[in-house]
Amino acid sequence: MYYNGDKILNRKQPFNFLLGNRGIGKSYYWKRYCIKQFLDKNRKFIYVRRYKSDLDKVVSNLFDDVLNQFDKYGIVFEKGKFYITTNDGLKLDCGLAIAVSEFTKYKSANFEDYDTIMFDEFLPEDGKYLGGKDRPFLEPELCLNFYQTVARGYNKPIRDEVLFLFISNSVTINNPYFQFYNIDKRLRPETKFLKGEGFNVEVNNNLAISKEIANSKFGQLVKGTRYERYALNNDFYLDNNEFIGESTGKKIYAYSLVYNGTVFGVYKYVDTGIWFISDTADMDYPYKYSLTLKDHSFDAVMLSHLDDKFKNLRKQYAYGMLYFKNQRCKTFFESIIK
Repeated sequence: MYYNGDKILNRKQPFNFLLGNRGIGKSYYWKRYCIKQFLDKNRKFIYVRRYKSDLDKVVSNLFDDVLNQFDKYGIVFEKGKFYITTNDGLKLDCGLAIAVSEFTKYKSANFEDYDTIMFDEFLPEDGKYLGGKDRPFLEPELCLNFYQTVARGYNKPIRDEVLFLFISNSVTINNPYFQFYNIDKRLRPETKFLKGEGFNVEVNNNLAISKEIANSKFGQLVKGTRYERYALNNDFYLDNNEFIGESTGKKIYAYSLVYNGTVFGVYKYVDTGIWFISDTADMDYPYKYSLTLKDHSFDAVMLSHLDDKFKNLRKQYAYGMLYFKNQRCKTFFESIIK
């Protein structure tokens, strides 16, 4: 009834994004996997959260829920390391805890004995990532860098057996990781498993678990709420489809907006006055505006928040007269008006 990671293990790729409703056992499965890999093959793991303060809250009892699967062993955490303890007094170094914010400190470290990196809760419910609006792809780039550090050679250029697991509840499709790898463009509401070049995406909606929770007193408490749709029905918490989709009638191309390397097209419908933002842009259109300093170029004039064009888009959005081709376009615009 609970989560099983066989699909990920059978379709081995370096990066693996695992999403699903709450309480189905995603983290449990992979924590147990980390312990088994060490006990069976002497392969170590790295447990990851975004900030050191996030780690500090969970590391002391992180494995308590899976220890009933390993009667002869315990786990303790000391000075950044996890240790397996045995009934006869042995204490074996089995893993590390590292924050994404501290990845750059480990560029010269030796990780020859490590095969699994587990980033738990990689999608924050507050939508705040390292790098913020100015550097939205900082985290994916840090993770790529860290993966290469861990998986680098020792007799070959890179060890393909190293798995980087990104685990989360279904918070949002519109996140820096999915945008970086263009996963957000490929996911569909019915997608359960997506295999790309170097990555897997697994979206789990465990109906059996959802049904059990729904029939509980807690389930009755959250019935009909947004939280029920997120936690039980696997709806993406931060996403909604308001103003997604095109209007009818003729539209004309107004100008292009460049934001963190992506060019968005801004259109206006002739008959209704509705505005529309698309991630399909006319690259030859002469009117192009940048929204960040790093996007500023000879081809893209810097657009201030005080500019009439920006003020107009913000006004149209407030009046419900601005539509978006998809969630990526909506997320882009909502991020620049905050």
